Amino acid sequence: MHYWRWRKHGDPSFVTYVRGGLKPPCTVTGCGRPRYGRGFCVMHYRRWRKHGDPNVVRVRCQNGGPCSVLGCDQRSRTRGFCPKHYQRWRVFGDAKRVAVRPQKPLRVCQVPRCGRFEACTRGLCTLHYQRWRKHGDPHYVRERCKTGEPCLAPGCTQKGRNRGLCAKHYWRQRKWGDVHRPRRP
Repeated sequence: MHYWRWRKHGDPSFVTYVRGGLKPPCTVTGCGRPRYGRGFCVMHYRRWRKHGDPNVVRVRCQNGGPCSVLGCDQRSRTRGFCPKHYQRWRVFGDAKRVAVRPQKPLRVCQVPRCGRFEACTRGLCTLHYQRWRKHGDPHYVRERCKTGEPCLAPGCTQKGRNRGLCAKHYWRQRKWGDVHRPRRP
């Protein structure tokens, strides 16, 4: 305390002055800091507000050593625990407790000849469930054209690429919904 007065003010017996004169010292025995509130200096006032006692001193854990759980060789980081045991202590109140999560039972997909074992939704595996959501039918399979075959539009001789249509007719189908509509009306 006197060292800091000397570092800050150049005088170990320096006392803070306020309007109206000197601030009386803290009421805690052995503390000569100026009063802040309720007769305590700032440090003792905060301790009193937080813990109800101005003389409480928080004991800090030594971090960096081994974890305090027996059999754990990890380095401690918080409250003497490694990250794994600290998380368990924080969540369950016991660093040794292990959470057991109930798992969904694996079932077979209801689509015939599928046979996938997965955590099902509506009795379908992920693939068939997505097909059911998007198209309304879990058996839906999009038709694909074979590359190199001619365009499906009548009178077109170009190679079909997208859904059996050449680039020109595929663009018209997407834009207007009809492969025969000309570009400019």
